[in-house]
Amino acid sequence: NEMSVTEYTMSEIIASIYDQIEKSGIKEGILFLDEINCVSETLAPTMLQFLQYKTFGNHRVPDGFVIVTAGNPPEYNKSVRDFDIVTYDRVKRIYIEEDFAAWKEYAYKAQIHGAILSYLEIKKKNFYSIVSDLDGKRFVTARGWEDLSQLLKVYEELGKDIDREVVFQYLQHLKIAKDFANYYELYKKYKEDYGIERILKGQWNHETIGRLKFAAFDEKLSVVGLLNGKLSEMFAESYRQDAYVTELFGWLKQLKTGKTLSQVVKEIHEDFDEKKKTEKLGKAQEHMLLDVIKTLESYEQISKAEHLEAEAEFERVREEFKKEPAKLEQQIENTTKALDNAFDFMEEAFGQSQEMVVFVTELNVNYYSVWFIKE
Repeated sequence: NEMSVTEYTMSEIIASIYDQIEKSGIKEGILFLDEINCVSETLAPTMLQFLQYKTFGNHRVPDGFVIVTAGNPPEYNKSVRDFDIVTYDRVKRIYIEEDFAAWKEYAYKAQIHGAILSYLEIKKKNFYSIVSDLDGKRFVTARGWEDLSQLLKVYEELGKDIDREVVFQYLQHLKIAKDFANYYELYKKYKEDYGIERILKGQWNHETIGRLKFAAFDEKLSVVGLLNGKLSEMFAESYRQDAYVTELFGWLKQLKTGKTLSQVVKEIHEDFDEKKKTEKLGKAQEHMLLDVIKTLESYEQISKAEHLEAEAEFERVREEFKKEPAKLEQQIENTTKALDNAFDFMEEAFGQSQEMVVFVTELNVNYYSVWFIKE
């Protein structure tokens, strides 16, 4: 059999940078090399030259690129070997430690499940743990929490139960996995018992307030987390709709320059393919652009079905487009009312207490809530 074989060597990596520059036209960037301290002893001298002079043999990293490397400590990876002083003397060395407060800012933007954020707010010490003893290795990491978040969302969508065995697949520390699984059951119960959806619609009663006032502190924080979690979804949806309407409007403006809808559709496809090829699209932006393309194509189908000339096509598209800002305005109005109702509920239930401080602090940490309030 004929086989195609390649080694992913340093020279190939450097060559790929030049390929990317040619494709994208961007001449500055970061070359990131992971697990740098797993380099073999035979390669260490060459790597030293690479880190100091940005050259590997005859291959040189472009001037506009910076080299950044990372590696795990030996207790996390058996393949690790310690660098000597000569190597460390040629790099800027930064020790990274886990930090829940820093991760939480990322977590809001990444839409990590509300149950996880609420749980970790109560039990921060369980955010990151690595233990090696006679019972073996037990660990919980930021990656584990994020992967578990994705699973929770899918399981909820499918109506499947989540037990401690499922949680343990992602949080490989039995005590923490059990604790979170138990909390998750309570989280779902609080969501039903307190009627979070009803609260955000302004529909709560004195019985709910009375029960919450005499609840344990953890229960109170869970309710605050539930409110923040649901609001976060609404803030993020407003952000997505705003980006979508803005992008759609930008493409439709080209109709004023005399272009037809078919030309605009052709151009957005070309623009999308170019961005995809040069890896300039994040997942969120890619999904948003696909929605814009789908809408423009639906406008094009209407135009063809009704056999519209240029001027009539423009007016017809304008009429269809009006629906999109209307949906956005409705989303913004619903979210604003929900935020007002949440504040009213919090004031009635807690006043200017620690729970209110937590609620406001979370709003200030959440990327989407900050964007929404600013806008």
